[in-house]
Amino acid sequence: MINILAVDDDNLHLTLIQENLSDDEFNVRTLQNSEKTLQAMDFYGADIALVDIVMPEKDGIEIIMEMRKKMPDIPIIVMSSMLNYFDVAQILGATECVSKPLDFDDLRSLIRKHVKKQ
Repeated sequence: MINILAVDDDNLHLTLIQENLSDDEFNVRTLQNSEKTLQAMDFYGADIALVDIVMPEKDGIEIIMEMRKKMPDIPIIVMSSMLNYFDVAQILGATECVSKPLDFDDLRSLIRKHVKKQ
């Protein structure tokens, strides 16, 4: 079972992720409060993080930087409809960047690929 933590300020988007990825292979936890991301990663034992870039409390760029300090090997897939953030996200340590709306078949493949590499 692959444990996924999805962080996004949009509850509808989190619901779509939960509904489209949760199955016998993926255990999905969602978090709407980006301030609690590192605590949730530890608590849930996440294997991979799906992180939105633009969020009000703490943006995805800050989360990537914090995660890379404390969890340097965890895969981070950044999600955004604002593609201009992708270069910065990858420079700071995002493993992959995917555009919204999400293609869940492609996202499943990326998750498998990056968790398998660990």
